[in-house]
Amino acid sequence: MKRNGLIFKAAAAALIVVLGAGAAISLPRIARAETVTSTSQEVEALKTASVNSAEFNAYYYYITYPDLQAAFGANADLLYVHWTTVGKAEGRKGVDPATSATTTPSASATASTGTVALGTPKYPYKDVNGIRYIWKGGDPNKRSLASADYVFDIAAMTAIENDPMLATYANEVRNRNDTNSTYIKSGYALKNAQNLGISENLYIVVNGYDITYNQALPCFMFYDYYMNCPAVQRAYKPYEVGAVYAHWVANGSKSTNGLNGNREM
Repeated sequence: MKRNGLIFKAAAAALIVVLGAGAAISLPRIARAETVTSTSQEVEALKTASVNSAEFNAYYYYITYPDLQAAFGANADLLYVHWTTVGKAEGRKGVDPATSATTTPSASATASTGTVALGTPKYPYKDVNGIRYIWKGGDPNKRSLASADYVFDIAAMTAIENDPMLATYANEVRNRNDTNSTYIKSGYALKNAQNLGISENLYIVVNGYDITYNQALPCFMFYDYYMNCPAVQRAYKPYEVGAVYAHWVANGSKSTNGLNGNREM
């Protein structure tokens, strides 16, 4: 995407979402100091974005609203976040009302039922009622479950391991030629994955796929949120960053990493 030096004042305003009975939460600014332009290939890619569903189509949302084209460019995640946090309240349509039945399915719809089990963590861990609690050290029998450093829904994480899209997104990160790809080549990603009992592909996607998104929204710590919230793991794939961010906004954005003292079991 290319950026021109125009200030988009509307996108610079702080976003507000109202939850429950008048509880207003100030969202991080999704601001751009420049106008963003996108290539035809980037726009075309919105047709198959992972955030697409029966209610939202990133391509339709982009081509329908020129102000969002200037603010976010062909960034499916940011377009989705805008729609969930602001767009719907403004009366913007996520899909073409005339053809709402012909939306592109989310990549998560292609997930397999799963045949590969999670690995055994090298870190101390304890499985309780289908939830895996992992500590970086210490005796898990002497630690409270609330003190765990990671909390996994075992069935959900197993299904994610068997998602045929997982390797595709992991390879995208591997091929970026940035700090993440260097980190992967050094073997640290594999080591950390083994510590957690997950595949390198899953660790790479959770830890690295969202890097561009985090640069736009630095207060959102995707890795911390995803790896600690079983409810999120059950609902979203780790590459559905925009949807996970919207969940964070609605459920835990008062804290820097989204947990807010509640891991949403």
